[in-house]
Amino acid sequence: MLVITLLCGAIGFLSPENRGALLTLMILLFVFMGGLAGYWSTRFFKMFNQNDWLKNAIATAVLYPSFAFAVFFVINMFLTFEGSSGAIPFSTIVTLLLLWICCSAPLVMIGAFLGIKKKSIKNPGKINVVPSSIPKQPWYLELKLLCVVAGVLPFGYFTSLKNF
Repeated sequence: MLVITLLCGAIGFLSPENRGALLTLMILLFVFMGGLAGYWSTRFFKMFNQNDWLKNAIATAVLYPSFAFAVFFVINMFLTFEGSSGAIPFSTIVTLLLLWICCSAPLVMIGAFLGIKKKSIKNPGKINVVPSSIPKQPWYLELKLLCVVAGVLPFGYFTSLKNF
């Protein structure tokens, strides 16, 4: 979805004069890519020898879009309470909800149905049946320390530049 949107913008299909064209294209692509999402999620689900493909398809249709919609709704609610002109009208939110329920979710189910009919994807390499032992990591490779260092490095760099 993102690649197609960026290509359309780079080629010049989207005019800067039409202010909402890029956002409209992104929303429509997100809705219509639901078929591909259902297809590939089911194919990968089947690759791991799982059987309950319908539960996977429902999770694909509901989990990520509901999270994105909830974040969008909360941000829009704050914009509405502040009286911002950037707030989206309630009728548009209902339209987005209907697009999700009536278009994207059925497309995910159709894609999942088509994906379960295909052969399972085989791994390209062989898996060793004998598990290999993983040696204990040194203290400086522990996850907690790496998280702290990764968070401190960017801020420490900018702070040191500020002193010059």
